Amino acid sequence: MTKESHQQSLADAQRRLDDTKQEHEKLDGSLEKLQANLAKVKKDLAALASKKEKIIVLLDENQEKLSKNQEKITITKGEIYTIEANHTLFDDEVERLSKLEEAVETSCQQILGFKPFP
Repeated sequence: MTKESHQQSLADAQRRLDDTKQEHEKLDGSLEKLQANLAKVKKDLAALASKKEKIIVLLDENQEKLSKNQEKITITKGEIYTIEANHTLFDDEVERLSKLEEAVETSCQQILGFKPFP
């Protein structure tokens, strides 16, 4: 091997080494960015899991309230029908009971139409 070919081989090897070092630095930078993104995603996921638990608790509480309101509506309807069936009512009482019955029916429809998730 001549001196010139030896120098050329050495220069080529040095260039490949420099290229490899640059590529390695780029990959290190990419890896750091990916690790930072992963940490952020894990943090966001933990926050979402916490929110999910709170929402589930609220849904359960509201479902219980809806059930109790449905029971109250059923009882009130029964009372209205009992009063209507057993008593002679004056016109103003009929009007008040009619309004009360409409309000109860509206509440019932709202409860039955309630959707916890749009």
